Amino acid sequence: MNLLTTKQVVVRILVIIFIVELIIMFILQLIPHKLSSFAEAALDASILTLVSLLPIYFWVIKPFVDASQGAMSRIEKLALTDPLTQLGNRRYFLSCMEKVISSNSRYKEQAAIILIDLDGFKKVNDEFGHEAGDTLLIEVASKLQSLIRQEDVVARLDGDEFVILLQRMYGNSLVNREIAQQIGIELVGLINQPVRYKDVTLTVGASVGIRLIDGDEKDVDALIRAADVAMYQAKKRNTHKVAFS
Repeated sequence: MNLLTTKQVVVRILVIIFIVELIIMFILQLIPHKLSSFAEAALDASILTLVSLLPIYFWVIKPFVDASQGAMSRIEKLALTDPLTQLGNRRYFLSCMEKVISSNSRYKEQAAIILIDLDGFKKVNDEFGHEAGDTLLIEVASKLQSLIRQEDVVARLDGDEFVILLQRMYGNSLVNREIAQQIGIELVGLINQPVRYKDVTLTVGASVGIRLIDGDEKDVDALIRAADVAMYQAKKRNTHKVAFS
């Protein structure tokens, strides 16, 4: 729904008032007893106010409010969305982290950050161009989304760096570590699969750093840095590209 312009708002209100006033004038002509000028004006104003309220609300106010709220919602979504992959962006991820930390502290749950960095992405960009790189990033985003639960979060932080936030992990630390590690291994396998682009095959790898989040941890930046350190440890390996911090 398009936002009404000021001109459209004014015109709609004037049209409503004009039509209602014509109806009132017709009704007043049918009254058998002559009213005083004051009484007629007061009656006219009262009827005009009462009768105009509903059409003004449904034809002017409600469309204006609905369109305004829709526009604000779209602006807010754009501010939190990566335009290429349509995943959440860094700002969205950080807001989710704050909520998860608060929930963990309250309900004594665990969560996990899974940080993913693509290996060989620059080579793809250099050899086949940015359009090929964009195609690859979109495909990776789709693969990441296919692995997570509805309540989990996947976001693109920057360039070829993605992150998954596993929420509401109810097992003990050993169980949750195994779950996060298994997801990390599956991610590496998925991302290693080739992607077709026009008449060429694009391939990249992935290095994954994982950090479990306990209920008493509150420093978002420190948690992300820890996952980042683990990711760089994984990047140094030739095999088993998943590391914990």
